[in-house]
Amino acid sequence: MKKTKDFVHPYMPNSAPEVKAEMLKYIGVESTEDLFAAIPEELRLNKLLNLPEACTSESDLNKYFTGMLKQNKPCGAEYTSFLGGPIAHHYVPAVCDEMTRRGEFLTTFCGGAYADHGKFFSWWEYQSLMGDLLEMDVIGLPTYCSGTAAYSSVLLSVRVLQRKEVLVSANIDPERLWMMKEVTRPQCDLIMVDYDPKTGNMDLNDLKKKISDKTACVYFENPGFLGNIEPNGKEISKIAHDNGALVSVSAKPISLGLLEVPKNYGADIVCGEVQSLGVHMYYGGGMGGFLAVPDEPIFKKEYPFLLVGMSETVKEGEYGFGYTNWDDTSWTLREHSMDYTGTSTALWTIPAGVYLALMGPQGMREVGETIIGNTSYAANEIKKVKGVKLALNSTPFMEFVVNFDDTGKTVEQINKALLNYKIFGGKDLSKEFPQYGQSALYCVTEVLSKSDIDKLVNALKEVVK
Repeated sequence: MKKTKDFVHPYMPNSAPEVKAEMLKYIGVESTEDLFAAIPEELRLNKLLNLPEACTSESDLNKYFTGMLKQNKPCGAEYTSFLGGPIAHHYVPAVCDEMTRRGEFLTTFCGGAYADHGKFFSWWEYQSLMGDLLEMDVIGLPTYCSGTAAYSSVLLSVRVLQRKEVLVSANIDPERLWMMKEVTRPQCDLIMVDYDPKTGNMDLNDLKKKISDKTACVYFENPGFLGNIEPNGKEISKIAHDNGALVSVSAKPISLGLLEVPKNYGADIVCGEVQSLGVHMYYGGGMGGFLAVPDEPIFKKEYPFLLVGMSETVKEGEYGFGYTNWDDTSWTLREHSMDYTGTSTALWTIPAGVYLALMGPQGMREVGETIIGNTSYAANEIKKVKGVKLALNSTPFMEFVVNFDDTGKTVEQINKALLNYKIFGGKDLSKEFPQYGQSALYCVTEVLSKSDIDKLVNALKEVVK
């Protein structure tokens, strides 16, 4: 390609001005702006983005991004995080990173199997290990995040039963609910089920009032977004099944070495997030939603995520691995697909699979016990701080709601002050759950020590004075 004075994108093909001009001429438009004519003028930015000068050498590019990364405040060595929500600071064993960074797995664009080198086999192993953890039969490659998995579980139930209503526990993660509403809106109606504000558990009486023969699915999260362990899973499932509906449970996989798997209290579909299994937080990007269903034809036919299967080859004793049910996935059907899952986050199958293999059943139990022990200690110590109390009266796992109303300070003020102690405070719930006043969702994982928790408690004592 001929270089020109204006050519400053060595990593972008067809970016030389004369090449772009030739392409525009070929398709019959005068400028790239003409390609966006369908977008209303009021929705356009109509000004240049505030971007730095282009880096024309790899060394300059490296230097620029290294400088940006220095602005980060990393958790662990420098800062301690108690921030609740879908992503949490978990320990990532070194072997998880070592395997994930291998060239066979760490490829451009979505980790596709452009050259196999054992990639399909590794994906199949991830599916098998997740199936063992969840005690479910069919689980595919992860996609995007737990929100994607949640709305896909709801849509799957709608297709299986050909019903239009879905009951959702109102204590759901607000961001996950937003995704669910936006994607499922044309295909089903979401009906919110109340929960007990004192415990965070689903209101069974309200569930009985709202369920009907039009209900396709009852969806709830366990542990819940507010940290509560739902004790009524069997009762919820019985009510749903008695009305011919399915049950979808969003679960934290790192809790399942200790807590009962959803299948054992009646869940037909299980979904969730794999980030807790050997995946770094990556500034909010290390996410992958999983979806698990029974080994039944109707569920497999409606399963939307990519599946990897194993089969015998023409050579006796040899096995091969590859995609299965390919024509039933969004990748081939596109606009006629049953669901929209988009790009698979297949790379996270590697650290998640390695993590599960490394931990084993005993390790998963131990990490669950550590988390619930740390959570209990932190909750008991925090509520001793003057003016601070726990908003829920329930057994928490990893997260719990802390109320600051009696301190006379807002969560925003408290979190800003905690930064002076190099502590990230809890997620502000005052707008999303106003019924709890000035409350925050605190998260305590296995990486936090007693001294880390004591440091938070002492800092809170100073901050709320």
